[in-house]
Amino acid sequence: MNRLLLALLPLLFFASCADQVIDNPPPASYELKQNYPNPFNDSTVVEYGILFVGTNMQGPYIKMVVYDRFRRKQTTLVDQSNHAAGRFTVTWNGRGVNGLKVPAGVYYIELQKNSISFDDDDHVEVVLQIAAIKK
Repeated sequence: MNRLLLALLPLLFFASCADQVIDNPPPASYELKQNYPNPFNDSTVVEYGILFVGTNMQGPYIKMVVYDRFRRKQTTLVDQSNHAAGRFTVTWNGRGVNGLKVPAGVYYIELQKNSISFDDDDHVEVVLQIAAIKK
C-alpha cells in the first residue's frame, strides 16, 4: 500500500486545475469553446486553447474569469503566467468567490490574456467570451 502511495505522489504533486487535452496540437488562434452541459446544475466544463507564442518559449499570462450579468466577478477558473500552448479543460463547480453556489442565471466566462501580469488593467485583452446558463 505504501508503494502505491509513493507511485501516485508525483501525479498528485504535478496536478493542476486545468487538464491538458492529450494528442491535440495547439490551435492556430485562441479558443474558448461553449461550456458543457449548458444549461448546468452543479458544474460545467469549459475547453480552451492557447496558441504557441514566439520562439522564446515564454507563454502568455492567461486568466479565465466568470462574471454575472452585472459584470461582478464570481470566480477565477484559470490564473497562470507563462501558460503552455495546447488545448485544456477546466471545470467550474458553480460557486462564486465566497465559496457559495451562485444562483440560477446567465454568467459570462472570459478568456483574458496579458503579456506579463494583470497588475496593469490597461494591457488586459479579452480574447473570447461565452455565456453559461446556471439552472
